[in-house]
Amino acid sequence: MKKLFIMLIALFVLYFGLQFAFTYFTRDNFQTYEVNNFIVEETVTYRVRGRINNYHFKINVETIEFSFQVFGNFPRMRETIIDIDYFSNSNYTCILPIFNKSQILMDALCFDGRVFVYANTLSDSGVVDFLNNNNLYDRNDFMDSSSTTARGNITVHQDNLIEDHYFGVSNYRGFYIVSKHFSDVIRNNRLFNQDVYNHPISAFVDRYYIVANYNEDFNFNQFIIYNFVNLRETRLIHHSKISFDSYVQGIVNNKLYIYDKENGRQYEIDVINNRMVEFGNNTSGIHFYNNGTWETMTVAQARAETRFSNFNDYENSDYVRIDKVGTEEWGYYYLYRRAGNIYRVYRINVQDRAGKTYLFNTDRINDVVYLDDFIYFIDGERIKYFSDSLGIRTVGVYNELRFNRGIRFGVYIR
Repeated sequence: MKKLFIMLIALFVLYFGLQFAFTYFTRDNFQTYEVNNFIVEETVTYRVRGRINNYHFKINVETIEFSFQVFGNFPRMRETIIDIDYFSNSNYTCILPIFNKSQILMDALCFDGRVFVYANTLSDSGVVDFLNNNNLYDRNDFMDSSSTTARGNITVHQDNLIEDHYFGVSNYRGFYIVSKHFSDVIRNNRLFNQDVYNHPISAFVDRYYIVANYNEDFNFNQFIIYNFVNLRETRLIHHSKISFDSYVQGIVNNKLYIYDKENGRQYEIDVINNRMVEFGNNTSGIHFYNNGTWETMTVAQARAETRFSNFNDYENSDYVRIDKVGTEEWGYYYLYRRAGNIYRVYRINVQDRAGKTYLFNTDRINDVVYLDDFIYFIDGERIKYFSDSLGIRTVGVYNELRFNRGIRFGVYIR
């Protein structure tokens, strides 16, 4: 009897051990099921970023294929979508997926005959009634908050701030840091003795703001590095003088690369470990990061301020820029199409390159920050984010953004 009991315990441990291993080490799972007469194709990629799962869905409605994805941790081997609310008129065809435990994780998705759009951005009376008739849906969950606080020249919508998100924006004496973790929400950090209208040798890297010491004249050999989580300032001192006629080429793996046009030197700065080395020069060659590989550029290209290219494996001449965020198993392509003085931003899924969805407009294509499930961007004088679960919200208003393209902006998740 004792041996039988021990054997049962061993089998019990083995069973749950195998279940644990299957859950945490299996990469993909595919299932098809029916919800309200709609066929749902669901593909799960487990342990995305080491901590969260990605769920990619395809739902065919009439002749339209709705393709979308969400991030979360749902019970394994169960149907993630438990209900689908449906609406159609002459203008739009919409679905609102309801997820496990009656959760709404994204806005209703509508097709207008050309692209997909999110329902909360539409004024169509039929769509509005469709949303109002769903007891689980609250339009306010996707709307901006008007509650604000101000300091200096920046106004912050504190109710829109995300827990553990820190964002920084440069000003003429230093930079602002904004976070819910500060009792006064906004901190104004003074780094310079007088106003510096343009400081192009600066960047936000991980949790740091790094900027050339503009208190020096003509040349400098110090970088100011400010950790905007622990609020500590350090100095990175280089043995050679660097010309202010330099520019930031790009950021790769949390390392900053700058090129000194006057002295013909390229530098790599490891901001996290406070180290700086000469990475290239006009004689040995200037290095260029191009879609995931290092190449060599000409001196003329370097002097023309050629920036590094983000990794991308999708090209389409209809768009001025396409960014890939994620891997082959999960993520998105973000597509930027010029429309006069602004860019219209769309998104398609990496998995099937389908479901082109309009997201937002921005007038500053080089100031977009992808951060987990959030996209931070600038719209005129406003700093905003887009999130599937929250819509488009304003986090800050800084009038100088309208007039000064040299203002730097960055976000970090603690």
